[in-house]
Amino acid sequence: YAWFIAGGPIASFLFFGVLAAVAFTVNSVHNAEGVPNTIVYFSWLTAVISLGVGATALFPDEENGLETDGTHLKDLFRGGKKALIKQYVMQLYSSTFNGTRPRDYDAEILAKLNRATEEQKNNNSIITKLFIYIHLLDKDEIDKAGEIINKLTTTAEEIKNELLNPTIFLEKSFFEAYYNDNIETAELYFEKGKKGYSEKGTLKRVKAILFLKKGELDSAKTTAEQAFKVLNNSYDKGGAKWEKELLEKALKESGVSLNT
Repeated sequence: YAWFIAGGPIASFLFFGVLAAVAFTVNSVHNAEGVPNTIVYFSWLTAVISLGVGATALFPDEENGLETDGTHLKDLFRGGKKALIKQYVMQLYSSTFNGTRPRDYDAEILAKLNRATEEQKNNNSIITKLFIYIHLLDKDEIDKAGEIINKLTTTAEEIKNELLNPTIFLEKSFFEAYYNDNIETAELYFEKGKKGYSEKGTLKRVKAILFLKKGELDSAKTTAEQAFKVLNNSYDKGGAKWEKELLEKALKESGVSLNT
């Protein structure tokens, strides 16, 4: 995991080394005149930028929920609870990226993560609860999932987190529309969620559900087709399985058939 995190800064430093070598070689061979002079200039410029990017990434910092690679590495090298939490989170990501759908997530890891982050409101705590939320939904434990998304929404409204809040608001919108038939609240949270970063497949899924619940079936069909296209190419293979199945179920319930 540490090598995975360090990969970005290491690549930046290697790129710096390559470009610096190119600049030095061209300058030595061609005496930096004409076109070679331009090559040397841009090689050094890009090399310095690359060095700066790598050094900045290694500096421990956090802002609006975003942690630098340096922060992750610091926690891992220190060990203890933070390092263990991050390793568990990475295990879950690895699992879902490799095709494990939410209901089949490792229940023991989820339980350990939940206990370790219960009283926290940081990224790892929020990510843990999002994993648990979709795990419960995929197991049809709707009431428990509702409790989780309500807690997450409260946290999102209290704490600015540009990375995760949009996803929370979109899932809140989905839950209110699909399970509670509360369109007004669902649209409110959809507007909040669509303004920030989120997975495109999630955004399209929630939008399609809103159209279905409002009876705008043609728009729902078009948006659902877009959602399936995105989900079919998602890196999150496990999550995409659940999202597609859920969307198919909602479309069938509304009597909407997609073009095949």
